[in-house]
Amino acid sequence: MKKKYVMEDGVFEGEVNKEGMPEGEGVINYNDGKVLKATFKNGIPLKGNFHMIDSIYEGELNTAIQPHGKGELEFVSGDYKDQKFKGIFKDGKYSKGKYSYTDGSYYDGEWINGAPNGKGELHKCIQEDSFYNWSGNFKDGSLNGKGKLEYFGGFNHGDKVIGNFQNGKIHGKGEYIWSHGKKYVGQFTDGQITGKGVMTYLESHTELAGDRWEGIFKNGFPDPDDKNFKIINSKKKKKKTKSQKLESEVWGEVLDRQLKKVSDKKKKRKKITWDDISDDFVKVALKKAKDNKVKKKKKKKIKK
Repeated sequence: MKKKYVMEDGVFEGEVNKEGMPEGEGVINYNDGKVLKATFKNGIPLKGNFHMIDSIYEGELNTAIQPHGKGELEFVSGDYKDQKFKGIFKDGKYSKGKYSYTDGSYYDGEWINGAPNGKGELHKCIQEDSFYNWSGNFKDGSLNGKGKLEYFGGFNHGDKVIGNFQNGKIHGKGEYIWSHGKKYVGQFTDGQITGKGVMTYLESHTELAGDRWEGIFKNGFPDPDDKNFKIINSKKKKKKTKSQKLESEVWGEVLDRQLKKVSDKKKKRKKITWDDISDDFVKVALKKAKDNKVKKKKKKKIKK
């Protein structure tokens, strides 16, 4: 039996039972513009499609007509337009599932009070062709505790950071593995290689293959105040190609620049970031490439 009647906050139209309660398929048009198309039992909506002010929900509901159980929520207007959540809800809040952002970023895992809490994975796009991937234990939206950070695309492509995290940054014991053949194991401070550790240059490294640095580091470089810092050079060195030689020269000059910055006692010591290093690398590489062209031109003139 179908029936239409006016409620306190809207109008119901659909199937009802003998007592006149919604039973089966029905629609509620609310006074504030919301629309609920659902399956009812004894007047209670079990699951359905709920068009709210700025979003659309499809899935299971509780007695308070909140998302509860399996479902999918999509924002259709406002600040969160086109963002989606698919997974498990509990009393209107995310419990476990995947939240997708418009730029391709997403978090997939456990939630508490609307924020990533518990085990999960955060995939964050930085640019069109590069992104970070955090996985492990989250607290209030950031990686906290044991976890892993991986870089895809960009300057740090292929690098991995494994260890203990605090507010999204590695802090305490951990390791950083570079894709080009370098590995650090030791202490980190607020995301920086700062503290006691060992830097190993693997055989695949074109610059310092087989070398090993041991001691106290500061912002990724040997701490000038550590008098016991050891640099153990490898006895065997592979022959390098011209491009590898050029790369080694560039890295050597960049390393010298950065060491001068942290060891200059007259100036206030600057905190060095990998952005600084990458900028320096590009500048030095371009300068060397330009100088090499000039040298080649001069040699050609001499031969003539």
